[in-house]
Amino acid sequence: MRTAVLTALAAIAFCANAQAQKHEHGLEFSIIEEAWQASFGALVSGRGRGTYRQYIREGDGDWGIDVDSRVVVYFDDGKYHLQFEYSKSPKGENKRIIIYDGTAIFATRFSDGISVTGAETQAFPAPTTPGRPAKPELAHFPWDVTKLYSPLANIPAILKAYTPGSITLTTTAAGDYITESAARNSARVRIVKQFAREYGYNIASVQVYNDGNPGSSTTAEWKQDKGIWFVSKLTEEFTLKHRNRSWRQELSYDEFEVNAEVDPALFTMNALEMPGGSRLIDHRPAVPREKVIHYVPVENQEIEAKLDSMVEQLESLPTTRTGTRMINPAEDGRGLRFWLILGFNLLIAGLVIVLLIWRRRRRKSAPSASQ
Repeated sequence: MRTAVLTALAAIAFCANAQAQKHEHGLEFSIIEEAWQASFGALVSGRGRGTYRQYIREGDGDWGIDVDSRVVVYFDDGKYHLQFEYSKSPKGENKRIIIYDGTAIFATRFSDGISVTGAETQAFPAPTTPGRPAKPELAHFPWDVTKLYSPLANIPAILKAYTPGSITLTTTAAGDYITESAARNSARVRIVKQFAREYGYNIASVQVYNDGNPGSSTTAEWKQDKGIWFVSKLTEEFTLKHRNRSWRQELSYDEFEVNAEVDPALFTMNALEMPGGSRLIDHRPAVPREKVIHYVPVENQEIEAKLDSMVEQLESLPTTRTGTRMINPAEDGRGLRFWLILGFNLLIAGLVIVLLIWRRRRRKSAPSASQ
């Protein structure tokens, strides 16, 4: 919590400075940036309960629920712990635990379809750029709960890239601010953002239009606890026209406590609740060209919590076997070049062989000079 206090003091100092000096782009932008910085800096830890759902719609039909779960959330100083209890899951899971401790993302899934123990854990890489959201997308959840505002916008970065005329701002009758700008890589893509007065001018929605047609949208509802704003509901929706299908994903808190005390034990391997004898598959790029499969000892399920990180705790487990790990070509450029060169050489060799055979047959079929 010491970090929370220091961060909150920094946010207060920023707000005081913003009050003393208007933003170079106008008072409205000053209010927007001040609101974003206050929410960004003041919320350091939290715990909450709610629901997480995914929906699918075919064409113009009705939305159907694809994933329905209750979720419990804990986070502190950039780390998070998520627990999902599913009433509907396309993978047949009844429970999932996801933990990020700053070194890697871990996910244990529980299902009657998993052989022997009914559970399996996987380790995925953490972001390599400091400050970037650690989204557990490979663990089938789209957001970093410590930065739920991040899918909406990074306001300071936007204003830093601002040039006169690149962003237009209007005020609605309700006092909301509406900004509109072109995407950095395409003038045909327009981005409209709403900063709601009722949410302390925090960002409430982002709508993306492609040639005037609605594309993706992200909306947020905000609440206050202990005088600090937090995202109480986040919804993302997008459509793939060539597949005539739309997706929606939604996280909603029923209850949430700002800057709550969170037990550090929630960010350890033991909190993954891995049964004895279950396997842990390591997918991190640090594992060279192989996936390493560990197992939890049957007799002693307690894993060394005294080690500094979950990666160290993972590597302390016995290894049962290894196998080929699927590698993104960008992850190993030398391997990709090797296969490209080998393929090219085989192609050339094949063409030479075909040419030699063709010439030999042509000579045999040609009439001799004595005839």
